[in-house]
Amino acid sequence: MQKSVLLLFFILVISWSCSTQNKEDATQKTNAVQIGLTVKGWENQKVLVESRSGKKTTTLDTLTTDKNGHAVFNHAPLPGGLYLFTFPEKRWFIEYIIDDDNQQFSITTDTTDFFHHIKVKKSKENKALFEYQLDVYNLRRLSRKYTILYRKNIKNADSTKKYKELYENLSKDYQKKLKEYTRKYKGTFLATIINVSKEVTVPAPPHLDTVSEDRKNVYIAEFRYQYLQEHFFDNVDFSDTRLIHTSILTNKISEYYGKIVSTKPDTLIKVTENLLSKISNEEVYRFVFSFILSNVERGGKWYSEALFLHLASNYVLAGKTPWLSKAQQAQVKFQYSEMAPTITGRPFPTLELTNVLNKQKFVVDDIHAPITIVYFWSDQCGHCKRFTPGFHELYQKYRKKGMMVVAVTATNDFRNWVKYFVKKKYTDWLNAYYEGDYNRLLHLYNIYMTPHTFVLDKNKIIIKKDPTLQELEEILKQRLDK
Repeated sequence: MQKSVLLLFFILVISWSCSTQNKEDATQKTNAVQIGLTVKGWENQKVLVESRSGKKTTTLDTLTTDKNGHAVFNHAPLPGGLYLFTFPEKRWFIEYIIDDDNQQFSITTDTTDFFHHIKVKKSKENKALFEYQLDVYNLRRLSRKYTILYRKNIKNADSTKKYKELYENLSKDYQKKLKEYTRKYKGTFLATIINVSKEVTVPAPPHLDTVSEDRKNVYIAEFRYQYLQEHFFDNVDFSDTRLIHTSILTNKISEYYGKIVSTKPDTLIKVTENLLSKISNEEVYRFVFSFILSNVERGGKWYSEALFLHLASNYVLAGKTPWLSKAQQAQVKFQYSEMAPTITGRPFPTLELTNVLNKQKFVVDDIHAPITIVYFWSDQCGHCKRFTPGFHELYQKYRKKGMMVVAVTATNDFRNWVKYFVKKKYTDWLNAYYEGDYNRLLHLYNIYMTPHTFVLDKNKIIIKKDPTLQELEEILKQRLDK
C-alpha cells in the first residue's frame, strides 16, 4: 500500500511538472517572434534579418524564400526596436517594428514596385510605420525635384522664387505630417521615433527690436546656435530603451556633435555633461555614454582630447563605468596615460633634440621667446605638405614679434626630410631631429598622426595643440600684436 501511494505521488509530481513546462513552452511560443515575409519576384532568394544598435548592424538570420517568394522568421522574443529585412545585391530593405506585443505579423510586397506595394497584416503599428515612411519618401522625392528645378533656373528670378516657395511649403507640410502622426499614434514606439526625427523649433530671439540693423543677422544666428545647443534633444524620450535598438538615437547624437556643437573644449564638456544629465534610464545612459566615448577617443569621428580626458578621468578611471569591458577600460586607461604628459596647461616635456644646422644639442626649455611652436612633421605626410606653406607664412609674418618655431622630423629617416625643407626654403626656423629611439619620441609627445603641433607660452606651458592656421593666427594676434 505504501509503495502504491509513493508511486501515485511521483506520477502526480511528474504530471504537474510536465503541465507547468507545457504552459511555459506555450507562453514562450506565444511571445516568440514569428514574421512572415512574401516578396513576389524574389523566389528562391536570400533575405537577411538584421538588427541595429547604433552604428552596429547584426545579422540575426538568413532566410531563403520558397517558390512563392515566401519565408518565415522565427526567433526567441527580441527587445523592442527597429529591425530589417535586407536583400543581398540590391539596395532594398524593409524596416519594421518589433515590440513586446508586436512580434507576430506578416509583410508582403513585390519587386515591380518594392516600396509602394508593401502591405502588413496583424500589426497596426507597422501598418502606420509604412504609411509614415511612404509619406516621407514622397515628400523627399518632391523636395529633390524642387531643389533640382531651383538650381536649373537659378538665373530666372520668378522661377527661383516659385520653387523656393514650393520647397518651403513642402517643409511646412512635412512638419504638419509629423505632428499628425505623433498625435494619432501617441504612446506608440512610432510616435517616439517621429519625435526624435523632428527638428527643434527655434523661437524668435528676445529683444530683437533693440538690436541695430547691422547686428541683427549675427544676433539671430548666435541665438539660434545657443538655443539648439541647449534644446536639441527636447523631443527625445531618453527613457525609451527601444531607441537603443535603432540607428535613430546615434544619428541624432552624431548630428549634434558633428553640426551643432562648437569644438571648443569647455563647450564640449559642458554640453556632454548636460546631455548625460537628461538620461535617467540606466540602460540608455550606458549606451549613450559608450557611444560618445568611442567617438571622442583617439581615432574617433569627433576626436577631442579635452572631452576624452574629461570622460576618462571623471568616469572610467573613477570607477563609474563598470559596464565597460575590461578590454575597453584598459584601452581608455592606456590612451589616458599616453596623453597625460602633453595635456594642455602642463609644461612641455623635456627631451634633448639636435639642431640640423650646427649639430648642437638643445632642449626646448632653453629657448627664450613669448611664443614657441614645436612642429612635428614629415616630408612623406600629405597633410603636412598642405599645412606647412601657410604655417611658414605665419612664421615669416610674426617671427620679428617673438614667434619661435622648432620644426622636428617625425621620422628617423630624416635625410629626405632635410632635402625637402631645403628645397622649399623652410630653413629660417630651427630644424631639429632626435638621435635616440624614435619610439620614445613618438610616445612622449603622443605623436600618432602628423602634423602634430604644440603652442607654448614663454614659460613653455602648452596653451594649444594642433590648432588650425586660423586658430594659430588668433593666438599670435592676442599674444604678440601689442
